[in-house]
Amino acid sequence: MDTERRRNFLYLFERVGEPLYFSPRGRGATQVMFSVPQDAIPCNELRDASRVNQGGFSGVQMVAVQAPTTMPNLNRVAQMCPRTALYNYFNPLHRSATKELLDMFRNQGTLDQFLSMACVCRDSPMVNCKLWINAFSAALLTHPQTVNSFQLPALCEVMPDNFFSAFALRQAFRQTGLPAADRGIITVDNFRTGRNTNPENRLAYFREDMGINTHHWHWHLVYRLDDAQQPGRRKGELFYYMHHAMIARYDSERLSNGLTRVRAMSIDDNPVVKEGYFGKLYDTNSGQNWGTRQNDTPLRNLNRTGDPNLPPSFHQLTLNQLRIWRDRVMEAIDTGLVNMGTGTRTPLNIDILGDMLEASALSPNPQFYGPDGVHNVGHVFISHSHDPEYKHLENSGPMGDTTTAMRDPIFYRWHKYIDVIFDYYKQTLQPYQDRGGEFPLAWQGVDVTSVQVQSTTFGSQPNILQTFFMDSNVDLSRGLDFTRTNMNQLGPIWLRFRHLNHDPFNYTIQVRNSSNAQVRATVRIYLAPRNTEHGEQFEMTHQRKMFFELDKFQENLNPGDNTIRRISTLSGVTVPWEQTFRDLERNMELPTAAQSICGCGWPQHMLIPRGTPTGMIFDLVVFLTNATEDAVPGATPPQNPNCRESLSFCGRLNQPYPDAKPMGYPFDRNPFTVPDPANPTGPQVPARNLEEYVNRIPNMTAIQIRIVHDANRPVVVRPDNGPTKPMREISGDASLNASTMCAPGQGMVSNTATPATQPRPMEMGPQRPSSGRPGTGNIATSPSRDSPTWARPQHPSRGQPNVPTQWLPRPSSPRSRPGSPTWGWRG
Repeated sequence: MDTERRRNFLYLFERVGEPLYFSPRGRGATQVMFSVPQDAIPCNELRDASRVNQGGFSGVQMVAVQAPTTMPNLNRVAQMCPRTALYNYFNPLHRSATKELLDMFRNQGTLDQFLSMACVCRDSPMVNCKLWINAFSAALLTHPQTVNSFQLPALCEVMPDNFFSAFALRQAFRQTGLPAADRGIITVDNFRTGRNTNPENRLAYFREDMGINTHHWHWHLVYRLDDAQQPGRRKGELFYYMHHAMIARYDSERLSNGLTRVRAMSIDDNPVVKEGYFGKLYDTNSGQNWGTRQNDTPLRNLNRTGDPNLPPSFHQLTLNQLRIWRDRVMEAIDTGLVNMGTGTRTPLNIDILGDMLEASALSPNPQFYGPDGVHNVGHVFISHSHDPEYKHLENSGPMGDTTTAMRDPIFYRWHKYIDVIFDYYKQTLQPYQDRGGEFPLAWQGVDVTSVQVQSTTFGSQPNILQTFFMDSNVDLSRGLDFTRTNMNQLGPIWLRFRHLNHDPFNYTIQVRNSSNAQVRATVRIYLAPRNTEHGEQFEMTHQRKMFFELDKFQENLNPGDNTIRRISTLSGVTVPWEQTFRDLERNMELPTAAQSICGCGWPQHMLIPRGTPTGMIFDLVVFLTNATEDAVPGATPPQNPNCRESLSFCGRLNQPYPDAKPMGYPFDRNPFTVPDPANPTGPQVPARNLEEYVNRIPNMTAIQIRIVHDANRPVVVRPDNGPTKPMREISGDASLNASTMCAPGQGMVSNTATPATQPRPMEMGPQRPSSGRPGTGNIATSPSRDSPTWARPQHPSRGQPNVPTQWLPRPSSPRSRPGSPTWGWRG
């Protein structure tokens, strides 16, 4: 795709709620104005506005949009998902509407026809904005002329209302009324959806991380429920493995915060959703709030007759029906056979099981195993549990859509339940043996002699990694229709949020190849906590479920000793930070091969768990397998060698999954058995711990590493082409109730380092542990006159202490946080 077309497709994502003919898109010298065909504009008044606007801008490049050969019939799309509906991925009607619009896009033969159809549908009053974003994104990823040549912009800039609270967006609207020089930067604490008196709030920084939620959306965008995938992509198995890895990763994060592992939800015996959730999200397209849920909400039958957002098949849903579908799946696991509905049965495998549970277009006998699947219907039950009978006309909760589901604590309990079903099947399979059997573990002639990891930070110690919190910036002006009077001349509206990160680190792996020829190896690297929440070492039968993949790559091994060096930022599991509009504009002139991200993947900044201030011990496993045996017929090298995507979690678009081994190998099955030391002549028992498991496999080794969370490290801003000058900070958290309109020059902050233990300039001292965000001393109340940090308020213009306009904090010495990982979280 050439640069001009790539730019035009990119700018369609800007302010999707605003018609293209209203104002230019882009910034500075790259601004363009789309000239939309008059026949595509629905009424005379808007046609007149279009003609006036298109002639009212100078120095802007005009993009003449051709009229489609055949104007699209969007009646069915509008019926299934009205313009003002709250879009939900797990709503079958909304998925069908997305599929219909997606097919319209994919059926366009040329890029110009694709652009025309996208523009007409985008501005149609019959098309839901969020539906259009999903269909257009999926089309760009799969259309023959755009596949592997277009990078989607950061989702948090396209749909900021799915990531930031209504209060934060309201603060953004207020900033549009100020001159650019007087605006502040909105600071968002992703940990303030609840108080720390609720232990689950310790994990808010993980659940509400934008990279994690974007990954979940992007994966389901690539592996859509209504799309029949090509043979060999192993969609059902990938559904299992990707979600299993997320649950294992979340369990590690919970242990890092002094919490127990996730307990699987149950749908038997009057189920109750123990965890409440109030996401504080507002959908700007529909003008509706997302539903919320109290603690201990019972899961009940749905009787939402009259709900226009749900299909008739979902108006009356019973938990008993969900249990019947679950029991039929369990029967298939017990018998090893799938009822195909034609009087025949076929052997069950992990790929078919995944298709059955998710109920995609590949599902066998969907009427028998559930037309929408146990997994999907569970999402529907939970997302409507706050108003199951539609008495209060409440909308779906965040569990109803892939962009918001991972914010809700119950997501992890529900997917732990689905993972238990998958593991129940895995336990029916024979364990991998060190020699012989299916997929033997030992690779004759290859020995991993040593492994070491070391941070790239100067002075770091081997096998000790560090995590910390840092800030990043988002420009909200690209995703929200702030005001139609400024005609996009208002400039950026900056928002700054805090997230976890870690120092990059290097792997150094020593391998001996005892053969006389070069061999090619697949290097698999896994990580898991060593100890349970009770401080005891995991048994291997339990620890295997805790391992999550850090990297997978291939390397040539020459005869003799070899040293493999690999930096963590090249992980085959992760993608770098999402590219923003300004990143893509800056790189627009570069060839496609120089663009670094293809999209789908776990976020790089969340590769490793947080750890603890004193250091949490993890087991790191390096396992080498024969790449020749791992090769998949029909798989070809990537067309774009610099394209960063997660092959482990996302595969390769339109190609077979590039690894012949089972996903999660070798930890997806129970460990092999060994003689029982207490009864050597009796029955064998599974390997008791990781050491006993690894010692019998020469091409595998394990080391213990320590992950330390540095809570005292100064919080810095990620270099992301954000604000170029210091700006005063404005709280985007309603609970802080901070002033938003203080005079220019007050509350100025640096864009560089901020001590993690100091209050933000717009926050009040003294520090109070129970209200803190990780890495800061947040205060939600103003100081009294008796407080040592109280300062008399000053007039904003004269600087005289007689007009009480705001509280100003007096600088105080920084405090260090106590070393206990549970400090400040007991209510």
